[in-house]
Amino acid sequence: MIIGDTTQTATRPQFSNADESNGLASDFDTFLQLLTAQIRNQDPLNPADSTEFVAQLATFSNVEQAVQTNDLLKEMSAQMSLQNMSEMSSWVGMEARAVMPVAVDGTEKTLILNTPVVADAADIVVRNTAGQEVQRIAIDPDAAEVSWSGRAPTGEQLPEDVYNLEIESFSSGSLLGTSNVETFAPVREAALIDGQVILRFPGDIGMPSSSVLGVRNVQ
Repeated sequence: MIIGDTTQTATRPQFSNADESNGLASDFDTFLQLLTAQIRNQDPLNPADSTEFVAQLATFSNVEQAVQTNDLLKEMSAQMSLQNMSEMSSWVGMEARAVMPVAVDGTEKTLILNTPVVADAADIVVRNTAGQEVQRIAIDPDAAEVSWSGRAPTGEQLPEDVYNLEIESFSSGSLLGTSNVETFAPVREAALIDGQVILRFPGDIGMPSSSVLGVRNVQ
């Protein structure tokens, strides 16, 4: 006797990474209901392998755990950013030390020099925002720091603007290389931008808080 197929075969659910933030990954009960319906409506002459159900359940569990882990990491990152922001806000009104452009406004700036010990001559090279050299100042290669207000030794004063500084070091007339110039600047603002604390200085200079090498009270 031929037995007719009186059951309906349910399509087995498929899961992808797109379901991580919504759909089945966000509703475990829905997955269990679909799995139960699949078992009830399977072809009795061709039942699904039980190991396949276990594999589906394990896959869903892994996806669910991954989504929960990602949400937890995002929450922790946001909390750490806010905590860091709270700490950095106490720097407002203080002077931060960093490798940064210098805003010339007529006041003396303290420049911290990083000249190689083998150098017998060195120049501070000043460039505008377009990268053009606008001033060159010979310095003592053994000096640890100098004061600079934008005025060259010959008397010329640079216009008020933002300038990039670096040191060119020489030995017996040969260029050894260039090095950064550190400076102190007052912190005007601490802002949280894209999860990162950005400090703002005169001249609308913005620097990540992680680039700050030191902080001191305004002298």
